[in-house]
Amino acid sequence: MTDTATMDDPRLKVEAALQPHHIEQLRASGLTDETILACKFKSENRIQHIRLILQHKTFPKKCGSCLIIPYYDHNGDYTAYQRVRPDTPRTSGKDKRPIKYESPRKSQNRAYFPPHDCWSSVIEDTQQRIMITEGEKKAAKACQEGFPTIGLAGVWNWKPESTKVDSLIVDLDTINWSGREVVISFDSDIATNENIQDAESRLANLLTKKGANVRVARIPEAKDGSKVGVDDFLVSHSAAELHQVINAAEEPSEIMILERLEASSLDPMTTARDFISEYATDGGKRTLHFYRDEWIAYNKYVYRKIEPSELRARLVQFVDTLAEKITTRAIGNMVDCLRAACIVPSRRVMPTWLCEKPPHPATECLVAKNKIIHLPTLGTVKNDPALLTVNAVDYEYNPDAECPHWLEFLAGIWSDDPDCIETLQEIFGYLLLPDTSQQKIFLFVGPKRSGKGTIGRIIRELIGRDNVCAPTLGRLAGEFGLQPLLNKTAAIVGDARLSGRNDASAIAEALLSVSGEDPQTVNRKHLPQVDTELSVRFLLLTNELPRFTDASATLPSRFVILKFTKSFFGREDHELTDKLKAELPGILNWAIEGYKRLNERGFFIQPTSADEAIEEMEELASPAMAFVRDCCEIEPGPRTPVDDVWAAWRRWCARTGRKEGDKQTFGRNLNAAAPGVIAKQTRAFGGRIRAYEGLRLVDNEPNDDSDNFYG
Repeated sequence: MTDTATMDDPRLKVEAALQPHHIEQLRASGLTDETILACKFKSENRIQHIRLILQHKTFPKKCGSCLIIPYYDHNGDYTAYQRVRPDTPRTSGKDKRPIKYESPRKSQNRAYFPPHDCWSSVIEDTQQRIMITEGEKKAAKACQEGFPTIGLAGVWNWKPESTKVDSLIVDLDTINWSGREVVISFDSDIATNENIQDAESRLANLLTKKGANVRVARIPEAKDGSKVGVDDFLVSHSAAELHQVINAAEEPSEIMILERLEASSLDPMTTARDFISEYATDGGKRTLHFYRDEWIAYNKYVYRKIEPSELRARLVQFVDTLAEKITTRAIGNMVDCLRAACIVPSRRVMPTWLCEKPPHPATECLVAKNKIIHLPTLGTVKNDPALLTVNAVDYEYNPDAECPHWLEFLAGIWSDDPDCIETLQEIFGYLLLPDTSQQKIFLFVGPKRSGKGTIGRIIRELIGRDNVCAPTLGRLAGEFGLQPLLNKTAAIVGDARLSGRNDASAIAEALLSVSGEDPQTVNRKHLPQVDTELSVRFLLLTNELPRFTDASATLPSRFVILKFTKSFFGREDHELTDKLKAELPGILNWAIEGYKRLNERGFFIQPTSADEAIEEMEELASPAMAFVRDCCEIEPGPRTPVDDVWAAWRRWCARTGRKEGDKQTFGRNLNAAAPGVIAKQTRAFGGRIRAYEGLRLVDNEPNDDSDNFYG
């Protein structure tokens, strides 16, 4: 025999990796040398290595050498989980029952997927049957004979070790069971063992809830009455005979009713974790969080706020399945523990990933019903509870969708102003993500029935109703005026008129502060204050330009204005909104094009049709600035007496119908409108007077009491 032939001989490879008595055990289960090699079983007699595998520093040396059973997932990837079968087992309990297999300490239970060429296709194809049994060797033998079988480390090891509530371990929970035939086949002693019967019933119940068609196969006991497992049966019987056993499989029995405890006897933290495992876990990821003193729960594709009373009611319902005599105190303790187990630090700002290696930056991801879209690349990933966000759109993403009615609608509004359509497209794209870097406020102004409200409604539907609030400008200046803006990406103000309001200055200050990305201390009714930066963008709809009070006229520069000039009053299409809502996936694609164009350019371009509106807003916000523009020249050098400027201001107010106010207020507003102009003491007419340095009057009605030529 050549050296190459020797190296390729499975028997020799097995003998090199395993001690003779371990080989004998495996072959007694009917495993071929090829299967033994594929399972990567090995012998280990070094106690330090065994202790490391079991994470047990004091594991007894007297247990001798061990058979090591490594676990792989259904993709064939090593899970770093291994079980150990000692030659001389430890014992447990008064009856000194041997512990035949040892599992790593402080590790969650895992499912055993024996080597099988088609595991991936089996998992993906729900038409393929899966068998579940207890024990790795039994599962390996069944797979060897053509029966895709998952092995459990014990009859109860389908559930997490730390929970008292029936739930599947991650390895099983992530499998699509819906519509799949599943056969549970434990050892033959199930016929007389109530504990195994209970485990089987509860596993079958969980899988049935997942949509599986579950049956239980009964392995017949040996002629001498001894216990028989799947591997033992296949050693003495053919695969065809096991098929007969499976074909005769029965419906699972109902769950056994156990004696109920009092709620006060339950450990509150354990109960809280069991509640999370049962109701707030998806694919091994927690779906319930306590964030900034509020509860949020994952709802299919996005997080939604859940009221404390609702959460408490769910917890009571859960505890009612475990215990009786439920008290307010017991539930209160469990809620406290649930809060501790679910808390997310308030310094985290949504959207944020709760995993170590996120696929894309959270702030660049748009969540749709069917997937997460990375807008800069249009790459997609499946919806994931690891993305902590309450912002999502309420429809599916379809990159091929179109929106002909929407484009026709816009062409009807701005048939002679395509710049407005392009700007609106960029506004829509900008609103898709919680980006406030442009520091802009959007103002739609025009007559009634001109399309403003329809566009506002489509924005609400496009970016998601739960992402939009509808405050009034008056409430923004109130004590809790900022609270409705929390976790919203757009605030649509349906009537932005401010004529005659005494709090116009406070409203302007709030708009400037929020749109300018200033940190906010938000007062919340019945909740603690929160310090945060709001990701909301304002959209104001109005029939007339709002009159904000802002002496520096900074606020008007924040606006992107779209003018609506056509009214459809009396010609309304009452089915238009429904037609446009049906095109939301197409409108999303249209908005994404605007997002790309805005990102490439880096800033909004104001439509030229809005130039006059901007100028008018500046005059409305800051009469002092309008006065400077009409009556003054700002340049280094000139000095004009304060009294002359004041007199010119009064004359201008009389001509334009403005309120002149008092001299001190005018001086403050003038300084805000023209920061380079400074009032200083200067000599003139043989004395000292106050004059504005850097300002020259061009008013054609000068004050007769003084000259206007200083400098």
